Amino acid sequence: MDRCPTFSVAILIAAMSVMPFGRAVFADETKEESIESEDVQLRNEAARKALFDAYNQQQANFERLKTWQAKVDVFVLSGINRSHLRGVRLKQKADNDKQRKAAGESNDVRLIAPYEVKATFVWDKTSGSFLSTFESTTDSTCFDEATGDEYERETFGQNVRVLAKRDGLFTFHPDELRGEIGGFERPASEQSKSTRVVTREPPEHLTQIRNYSYAFDPTVMFEVGGWRIDTLIEGYSDDAVKPALKNIMNVKKSPNGDITVTRIYRTTNDGKVTTTNVIEFDSRFSFLPKRATMTSNERILLQQIDWQYETVNGVLVPKTYVIQKRDFNGVFSLSRTCSFVDQKVNATLPADQFDVISLGLQDGDRIIDRIDERSFEIKNGKPVPF
Repeated sequence: MDRCPTFSVAILIAAMSVMPFGRAVFADETKEESIESEDVQLRNEAARKALFDAYNQQQANFERLKTWQAKVDVFVLSGINRSHLRGVRLKQKADNDKQRKAAGESNDVRLIAPYEVKATFVWDKTSGSFLSTFESTTDSTCFDEATGDEYERETFGQNVRVLAKRDGLFTFHPDELRGEIGGFERPASEQSKSTRVVTREPPEHLTQIRNYSYAFDPTVMFEVGGWRIDTLIEGYSDDAVKPALKNIMNVKKSPNGDITVTRIYRTTNDGKVTTTNVIEFDSRFSFLPKRATMTSNERILLQQIDWQYETVNGVLVPKTYVIQKRDFNGVFSLSRTCSFVDQKVNATLPADQFDVISLGLQDGDRIIDRIDERSFEIKNGKPVPF
């Protein structure tokens, strides 16, 4: 597998630097709005109309998107405790006594572990299906976020293919052999036949893994907080005229036409913990989002998503997608950078594109259907019950 460029520890630490934190500031309702060089606050009907117009442009772009396929280069930094990693040993201490003293002693070091992914996907709107491949390779070096110390770990990789359809989720690990007993998979043994196995599970399982795991669902790139962005901005357009939300929602328009929505959400019943969500919609690209942030009331940047777009066959699709996450204590958890290459939009797909055989099955491979509680073996290129 081709590897992404190697990232040095210094670069990784720089990538993990805390982004500037900022408190959401709502515009003073008595302030004059005649200064053209500043963003203009939109209120009530003006805000509703601007957001609804943006929604219509997003919708028009989504309507043009029928099929989508691409290769994706993904670079991931994952925050994880040392005790959760295999074969970790200290490789080199950083020359940073000040940071080491500030970090203090800990029984379990928090490490930043990089890994790289080569993914592909084919997605079809009409059938609601997508096929993805996912090959990952971990880097042998990880580092302590607090001190910069380098650690070495065992490397490992995953090779996973996923077929998501309305009637089920098919998962295939082509490099793994399994032993089949009573219709359920288990590690192969001398007493059981070694086969490659595909499992079919209820489609709801996709919801549990689509944001973080090996199922590369491209529609996630058009979502914020689990909401597709056109649905989100349509809701904002309705909220803009609600008096009850006057003090927790703010809509601004910049001189270049971009729209920024700031909204405070209560995350606990007593209202003591809140998050401030800010989404910037880019007027150059059908008001698709260019940045979304979520900040705690303790001024900790919990999440940031950044998008860049390109036009393929008359449709705007992401060119890069970057998401970074921290917990409410400011502890790093995830950074993922996706770069899309060789994108094709609205190309005609083969009739059998989403057949289970398209996962790369060969004669002798088996399908364990956990929905219908049946088993199949591939014979002459077709699944046959057994």
